[in-house]
Amino acid sequence: MIFNDDELAIILLCTDLLKSKHGNHISNALWDSIAQILFINNKTPKDLFKMSVDDIDSLFSKERYPDILKKVKLDNLGLKITSFLKKTTQIAIALADLENRGIKVTTRASANYPKLIKQKLKRKSPAILYYCGDLSLVGQKALGVVGSRNLENDID
Repeated sequence: MIFNDDELAIILLCTDLLKSKHGNHISNALWDSIAQILFINNKTPKDLFKMSVDDIDSLFSKERYPDILKKVKLDNLGLKITSFLKKTTQIAIALADLENRGIKVTTRASANYPKLIKQKLKRKSPAILYYCGDLSLVGQKALGVVGSRNLENDID
């Protein structure tokens, strides 16, 4: 799997495959807020690679964006972001392991991210999708069947 810098930043920040001493990965709700603020400032996720802890804390301050950030926790956000963005080697190993198991990854910044999910969930679309098989099938009509795994032969 080859990712551009925007996709890599999203994966590094939002995946639960990595751990940091500064806390868990960034939640989908927090990522949505970060993405909004990046957009407002004509930035993309890859721009976070070039930012310092202070730059990040300044950009994503509740004083600057009280409406966008009112429902999310920002504890040590600058440290958390810079810490996760340094884990490129670890994520490369983790993604290679997933790929060897037949699991692929796409992000909201990827061209192959299902349009139907973006249309239905809008900003609540998961930042990352893990999948197997043909991702384009997500956009087609489908039928889901839910039931018991232990089928009994009671039909006589």
